[in-house]
Amino acid sequence: MGATAAGEQGADEGLDPARLAAELDHERRARRQDQALIRAAQAVSSSLDFRDVVHLILQELREVVHYDTASVQELRGDQVVIVAGEGIDLDVFSGVGFDVDGDGAPNAEVVRGHRPVIVPDILGDHPYPNFPHPAHEMSGVRCWMGVPLIFGDECIGMITLDAYEPDYYTAAHADRALAFASHAALALQNARTFALVQREVEERRRAEDELRSANDALRRRMAEIEALQESLREQAVRDPLTGLFNRRYLLESLAGELSRCQRDDVPLALVLVDVDHFKVVNDTLGHEAGDGILIAIAELLRHRIREGDVACRYGGEEFVVVLPGTTLDVAAERADRWRKDLIGAVSPDGVDPVTISVGVAAAPGHGTTPRDLVRAADQAMYAAKAAGRDRVVIADPGQAPNTSWSS
Repeated sequence: MGATAAGEQGADEGLDPARLAAELDHERRARRQDQALIRAAQAVSSSLDFRDVVHLILQELREVVHYDTASVQELRGDQVVIVAGEGIDLDVFSGVGFDVDGDGAPNAEVVRGHRPVIVPDILGDHPYPNFPHPAHEMSGVRCWMGVPLIFGDECIGMITLDAYEPDYYTAAHADRALAFASHAALALQNARTFALVQREVEERRRAEDELRSANDALRRRMAEIEALQESLREQAVRDPLTGLFNRRYLLESLAGELSRCQRDDVPLALVLVDVDHFKVVNDTLGHEAGDGILIAIAELLRHRIREGDVACRYGGEEFVVVLPGTTLDVAAERADRWRKDLIGAVSPDGVDPVTISVGVAAAPGHGTTPRDLVRAADQAMYAAKAAGRDRVVIADPGQAPNTSWSS
């Protein structure tokens, strides 16, 4: 046997299946704990309801530290008071408090020492004469663990975990539970802060008559904000189907582009695109197919225009492309390339390949206002339709007496 084969055999013989299984189990536990911690962190911001958040956190905790029953206890003065729990009758236990000033219960040691405490068997020997609670004794619980809830440098309460099996919890369990306790502490602090704010609002409402008028003013302001938001939504600049700019944006931006081109004494071309026989597509294949064609044409235009050009869905099956700094002839050449690129690129089953009719106009020759320029391009587009479709037509030169902005 060669040295390599012998080495491989030695490596195989050196593998300890039990050790490998233990390592894999440890990795799985670590991953499960990490995932549960992430979900617990998300739970803190998922709701303002303290019990809902704690319920989610305790559920995730159970994934990495088993318990039969659990409680969350808030520090109130010289007691920790049960405020939430899992597996316990909150009608019985909610509001039950445990003193933290003396040494009669492990709860006091958790809160004062800021550290976990484990009671291996609550019915066996332990140094806590006032523990367990009478209702606890009848619950079947044997092993108990308390973990502090630390917020900043302050202990604001604790989590207790109960197991029916004595001697169940270990220091490793305590370490895992501590990681979840930080999320529970944040949820508890949020609940306390929220409750404090509510109390302050109630006190101010009772103490100040002016608060009523302030609330009215606030409601009016909220109504104004909602009205403004609605107005802004109505003025959205994007066509929801194609993602191109919409007609409103075109007319508003075109006026600005015309002014800028006039100031810089450069031309501006406008190309109006209309899909040929679009109604046939809709009637034959349905509006979903028609929408697909519009989206495909929008994509073609989006990828063919230059920086500074503006592509818009003008309405229905019409598109407008504004080309600042572009002459009429150049615009017509570019439009014809778009037309050729489209042929065969969009060919729904059941109909002829999609084609477009295009009208091209330019400022200042065909007008210096958005309305005049769009009208000239529109007339040119209809001329393309009349001439047989699938072509580019430049607006009638007779409509273009002006060759410069100063004319």
